[in-house]
Amino acid sequence: VQTEIAPLAEPMRQTRGTLIFAIEGYDKAGRRGTFDVVVARKQFLWVRGSADQLEKDGRVISGDELARDVLDQEVRDGLSSALEIVAVGTASQEGDPTAEKARAGRRAARTADIVGTAIDAAIPVSALNLGQYREGRAGGASGTTDWQRPFMVIAVKELEEGTVLAESLADAMTGKEQLPSPASYSAFELTKVR
Repeated sequence: VQTEIAPLAEPMRQTRGTLIFAIEGYDKAGRRGTFDVVVARKQFLWVRGSADQLEKDGRVISGDELARDVLDQEVRDGLSSALEIVAVGTASQEGDPTAEKARAGRRAARTADIVGTAIDAAIPVSALNLGQYREGRAGGASGTTDWQRPFMVIAVKELEEGTVLAESLADAMTGKEQLPSPASYSAFELTKVR
């Protein structure tokens, strides 16, 4: 029996503050969706225990600073052609599962606020609450859980007629080494913001 190794998602583009991955997935009826996943570089992440503060290299930064460093012109240009934007919220494995799932939801909503001001008001925005990381392993040599709570935005690039967004997105995110896998988190709740 051959062991399947998760394909390494290669960044399609890199900017000063982000890695951008192009992924595609299919809904249960086989209809295709394509997505650009914008993940802030490792030095940008949610402050542990906070749903509204982000940090850069351990220093708390404002939403404006985040928008400038992560959502720079190149990223905004990429987001401007999206059919829809999905703002993602996650929480790391520490803490009470119910409280952390709620925190991930607030992070998704906060991400939607930050991104919403950076893009055209006509582009729909949804929030995706992935909930709490639950795989049970700490990553990295230092055992930190920082990587479990990235600042992340997904641009919906194409959807075949009738495609169920949540299904095709969950499929696209599954099994990619550098992206959060829905199976590793406690939720997958997609809600319209605007």
